[in-house]
Amino acid sequence: SPSFEGSAPPSVSFGPSGAPTLTKHPSLEPTTGINGGVASVINPETTFESVGCIYTGPQLGDANIRDGVATDFNCPVNLPGSASGPPELIFTQDFESLVLGMRVYANTEPFNGAAIAADPVSYTIEGRSDETSDWKVISFGEFDETWAKGGIQFPPPDRNVKDEAINSSFEEGDPTKSFGYVSFSNTIPYRDYRVRFPFARFNRANYTRIAISELELPGLVTLEPAPSSEPTLSAVP
Repeated sequence: SPSFEGSAPPSVSFGPSGAPTLTKHPSLEPTTGINGGVASVINPETTFESVGCIYTGPQLGDANIRDGVATDFNCPVNLPGSASGPPELIFTQDFESLVLGMRVYANTEPFNGAAIAADPVSYTIEGRSDETSDWKVISFGEFDETWAKGGIQFPPPDRNVKDEAINSSFEEGDPTKSFGYVSFSNTIPYRDYRVRFPFARFNRANYTRIAISELELPGLVTLEPAPSSEPTLSAVP
């Protein structure tokens, strides 16, 4: 299993206005088995499944959610979130990674109430080691305050420009784009991830649609394919 020296995980801050920074404790440099940080552990090769969206395939824009371009993933739901629960976005890969944050990029629709109301403002992310394992909660909560309170305490976030490339890194989101972010501590690598957005802007749990132009999960990627059993990060004294 990959290991980190020390007892605390790396600390990542994907700060406001697209200028996040990475802070590593001196004793937490990754050892053999972990690559450097990446802008997102999911990519166009990642298998993706959505549960709870009315649309499917190209109509849903399922390829758009992790393609590195501002193209919309548009998920109307069967029932308002409070009745059916939020849609599940499931990402499956053949390698493990250590996710340390999340970014959601604003959709590319015209700047109006419907487009803004489709922004997710809270999240839950879970991980598992394989399809037979139970999902384990990694983190949950709201995105940064400027994004989450946009349209209430702050101006609504701008919309992104369709088909523009997203130039981000592990340390920072694309500073030319409009996005919400969160960073969190995590010491357990997983192969698969399940993301849900419990609240959307304005309508909270009663939303009828989520629309974003990209989802990023910044983190560290393991070098080897995922083993069949759930790994742990060992603390080295």
